[in-house]
Amino acid sequence: MAEQPRVGEMIVYKTFSGMWRSVKVTAVYEAVKNGSPGFDGVDRDGNSFWGYNDQIIPEEDAYAWIVRANAP
Repeated sequence: MAEQPRVGEMIVYKTFSGMWRSVKVTAVYEAVKNGSPGFDGVDRDGNSFWGYNDQIIPEEDAYAWIVRANAP
């Protein structure tokens, strides 16, 4: 099971469609939906999203994805 994110932390998670998304965590929940732990977050454009903790990508993989996504 994934670690509980902290409010203010930047995370990357895999959406239900398989896309990876980075957000700044704005809230954490013991049961966001369907009784599973999760979070709310906003992306850099201010769009709001939510997800389950088990969707969070491990930090090392997330960092590599961010570097590749922003490469020239």
